[in-house]
Amino acid sequence: MEFVEAKYQTGKLVALALVSVIVTAAFFILPPSEVGRMARVLRTDDGLTTLGYAILAILSGFSFFSLFFAIRGLLGLPALSFDGQCIRTYVLPFRRVPISEVESIDVFSEEAKLRMSSGKSLAINVRIVKDHRLFFDHVSLH
Repeated sequence: MEFVEAKYQTGKLVALALVSVIVTAAFFILPPSEVGRMARVLRTDDGLTTLGYAILAILSGFSFFSLFFAIRGLLGLPALSFDGQCIRTYVLPFRRVPISEVESIDVFSEEAKLRMSSGKSLAINVRIVKDHRLFFDHVSLH
């Protein structure tokens, strides 16, 4: 059995995580703006408004996911793996696809489409995966 892995593009992920954490922290720490019509929509002297908390929650969620994948990349964990029997994807959503159910694989620059024997098609987001074309070249369907 052949075991093949594809790693994350660590540089992009670390940069994205750093920027997202800085933006989230700046949004939370910076004082309210006194200029413009929308000055008091997100923050007042009492703190964040409901809309401000909603935006902070969205920014925090994005920061969490970007940090999660950056840490996975820094630890050298695989983004895609193939053990001869199934393809495992560690890119959202995490999936485990038995190779016996896959009829064909179409690889593009931003995604890979797995055409299943049931007629369904699964798309794998490969934007953050390094050398994904080489990975799918090593995957044998039979």
